[in-house]
Amino acid sequence: MVSQTLEHLYDVPRALRGLWGRLKPGGFLFTSCPALSIPHMEPFHFTSFTPTGLAAALEASGFAVAELGLWGNADYARRLFATRAWPSFRDLDRPVENDPMVPAGVWALAMRPLE
Repeated sequence: MVSQTLEHLYDVPRALRGLWGRLKPGGFLFTSCPALSIPHMEPFHFTSFTPTGLAAALEASGFAVAELGLWGNADYARRLFATRAWPSFRDLDRPVENDPMVPAGVWALAMRPLE
């Protein structure tokens, strides 16, 4: 599991290849990353991902993407940029409403294929 980490790495493909090499064939990697974010941990916040971008990075590193998803909505995005802080679910008017047109976070479950 690699959660909210890839966006802080300078060389994401190298890191993913390293993870791939440490998994046994048939092993799984779960990762989540922001699609929307505010500047943080500068200068070590390099990128954000779309679902397609995350899948492409995983596949280019040898993984097979088993599942891909996203979460977000306009309420979260508005509060994120208005307060410049990550809203908690209690801060949101519609915390469980997902709008694929406004992704805030993306996730993937990927597998090192059986050889």
